[in-house]
Amino acid sequence: MKPRKYTVTRSLRFTPEEWTSINGKLGGRKWSPTARALLLGDVTAIPPPTAPARRPMSARDARLTLILAGVGNNLNQLAHATNRAALSGQRIDVLTRLLAIQREMERLQ
Repeated sequence: MKPRKYTVTRSLRFTPEEWTSINGKLGGRKWSPTARALLLGDVTAIPPPTAPARRPMSARDARLTLILAGVGNNLNQLAHATNRAALSGQRIDVLTRLLAIQREMERLQ
């Protein structure tokens, strides 16, 4: 069967509140095929969700995520430095660096 070629385009306008409501009802489904199926009355053609619906991240959560990523990056750098030092017979003060990371984590709480 040949794929359909959609050549007619129509636009729809929504208020931000309407779109938030509609987007929630889509539940991760794509807008165009879902709207097409509903408008044509073919509920069997409604596509399955493509991804789980996610709520937007709050500004606070976004900030904490960035800080946590930075702490993870620091841990990764410490692990690399420790491994390099161990291979070359050098010593580094891992405890001091871990305490600095711990202070950063306590600041998050």
